[in-house]
Amino acid sequence: MEIQAKDLRIGNWIADYGCEPYFFQVEQIRKNVGYELWAYYRDGTIKAKDVEPIPLTEEWADKLPEDKFDFVGFGTRIIYQCVKYPAIKYESGHNAIMVYFNDEPIRICKYVHEWQNIHHALTGEELEIKEDNHVQK
Repeated sequence: MEIQAKDLRIGNWIADYGCEPYFFQVEQIRKNVGYELWAYYRDGTIKAKDVEPIPLTEEWADKLPEDKFDFVGFGTRIIYQCVKYPAIKYESGHNAIMVYFNDEPIRICKYVHEWQNIHHALTGEELEIKEDNHVQK
């Protein structure tokens, strides 16, 4: 999947799969004279056409901060509920996140940036993801 300019926001996690996966957060987005989108981050810049979305895995869902999300899983379902907005729940599995609002499914997110964007659209707040040694910035 190629990331489109309309899908990218400052703060989105994306990947450069050049030699090895390198995950980073977008700090700035600009279009140059040729209308080519560039994503700026701490260690440099990269053309948006050269980055890829990060597939959602349970490992990414496990990076949710415990003070912002409660684990409310039922049986084999892995469900996280937003503490501040309890109507919003995220169910992790099958390398995707199903987003629930008032217990009704509203969206399936397969990539980290999609998940960040839908959380922001629903709450007006950024989706906080804990960093560890698997996430490079």
